[in-house]
Amino acid sequence: MSIHNTIETSDDYSAVLATFGPRYRAIADRSGLGWSVQKRRSNTGRWFRIAGPFIHRHAVASVVSSAVRGSYAADNGITDETILAALSDLPEIYRFSPSAMFPEPRRPPLAPSYKTRHDLRDHTNRADLTDPYLR
Repeated sequence: MSIHNTIETSDDYSAVLATFGPRYRAIADRSGLGWSVQKRRSNTGRWFRIAGPFIHRHAVASVVSSAVRGSYAADNGITDETILAALSDLPEIYRFSPSAMFPEPRRPPLAPSYKTRHDLRDHTNRADLTDPYLR
């Protein structure tokens, strides 16, 4: 995987949801906060965020439909129906899944401690401890 696949302003960004002509696109935010809308300064310029992050699909559609207007929309055949069709695969509300973005780290197994006679990560017998602050 190239480093450009993880940079939101890159043409090769891997989380592009939909492209609306050569100058507008909807992406999944790299930080996992929601969806964003981006615009190019020119047909070959860098991408920059114009709005977002959003957690509702209809908010993304309304921002795109208000940004893409006039002759640009007519030249590229963009209507409200094509915007909704392009975003129809998204869920209605964005759900952040930390397990998908941040998997649980793998820990090596620990041997039981010779002092406590239980696993160091075992917290099931906290009630047996004499210190009341550890319960």
